[in-house]
Amino acid sequence: MALPKQKRIKKKKDFDRVFKRGASQRNDFFLMKLIKNDLLFSRAAIVVPVSVSSKAIDRNRIKRMIAAALEIFFSSSQLDKNKIDFILIAQSGMKEKNFKEICGSLRD
Repeated sequence: MALPKQKRIKKKKDFDRVFKRGASQRNDFFLMKLIKNDLLFSRAAIVVPVSVSSKAIDRNRIKRMIAAALEIFFSSSQLDKNKIDFILIAQSGMKEKNFKEICGSLRD
């Protein structure tokens, strides 16, 4: 399961805009940068730095789990009505977390 293409942040200028002007929120699992957009829907991006795991296979597994959790989050919430762009940056210790913990942290 992956995010639909329409709901992904893909362009460098969009990433830069969120990183430079976006507000930050942090919990134990993520650093989230977010900013309002001018679209009719919300978009997301997932970043898993090398500091979380030096192995690409682990980083990709984490990205897949986060994407699946985001898909559930998008479908079950009013997120699209808020029209925001947000980037989820995984924090160290994510490698040991399971899918239920990730889903729970997104709801908070």
